[in-house]
Amino acid sequence: MQYWQSTFFAANQSSYLMRCWLPTQPAPADGYPLLFMLDGDWILPSITSFLQQQPQGCDFVIATLGFDLERQAARQRRSYEYTPVPPAPYAAIDPRTPSWPAGGAPYLLDFIQHQALPELQKLAPINRQRLGLFGHSYGGLFTLYVFLKQPHLFKHYIAASPSLWWYEPFMQTQATLLPPLSLPTELSLLIGDQEQLRPKPADPQAPRPEGIPTSRFLQQFIDGLPPTANLNHQLHVYPGADHGRMLGLATEFALQAFKA
Repeated sequence: MQYWQSTFFAANQSSYLMRCWLPTQPAPADGYPLLFMLDGDWILPSITSFLQQQPQGCDFVIATLGFDLERQAARQRRSYEYTPVPPAPYAAIDPRTPSWPAGGAPYLLDFIQHQALPELQKLAPINRQRLGLFGHSYGGLFTLYVFLKQPHLFKHYIAASPSLWWYEPFMQTQATLLPPLSLPTELSLLIGDQEQLRPKPADPQAPRPEGIPTSRFLQQFIDGLPPTANLNHQLHVYPGADHGRMLGLATEFALQAFKA
C-alpha cells in the first residue's frame, strides 16, 4: 500500500489531518472502493495492525480524517464537529460538557463532500458507487446524521456505538423522516451489550453512578426508520463489549467488511 497524508483547512478554517492508504495494484475500470473513517488519530493502531495482516495489500482505499491534537483537545473538537445543530429550544452546547460548543456537523459534511472526497479522487480513481463512511461514538452519531441528510453520498454507512442519547429523541425523530431511497444503501449498526450512558456526578471525585444501556436509544432509532426497499440495515451486538472496547472492534469490522 502507498501511504499519503496532508493537512487541510475547511471553509470555516477548521484544520484536519487526512491520511490515506492506496492500493498498488491497477485500479478496476470503475475505480477503487473507498472507506472513509473518522477519528483517524485514534484508530491508527487498528489500521496498522490490519494492514500488517494483508501481505498482498488491499484492493480498496482507506482514508482517515483526524484532528492531530492531544486527546482532550480532540474530544472537544469532536463534540462540535460530529454533532448536529441541537433542536430548539436548546443552545448549541454539548449536553454533557456545557462549556463545549456543539452543532458543527453541517460544516464537516460540507468539507467531506466538497473538499475531502474530490481530493481523494485526485489521488486515485475512486468508484463513487462503492464509498463507505465509518464512525464510532460521536463519530457514529455523525455517520447517522450524514445517512439521514444525504443518504446517497455513501453506499455503506457503518455507525458504531452511536451517541443517540444526544438530545434524545432528536435523532430518533429524524430517523422517521428518512426519504425513499432510489439507490441500494447499506447501514451497519454496531453496539456492545455492556455499553451504558453514565451521567457525570456534580463532584468530580465522586464515583460514577450506574448507567442505562444505550442499546435502547439505538433500537428506537431502528424502529423509527420507515420501510424502504433499497435499505439493507443490520444490527451487530458484541457480547461483553463496553463503549471503549467497541472502537477497536468496530474499526476491524469496517475494514473486514470492505476487504470482503
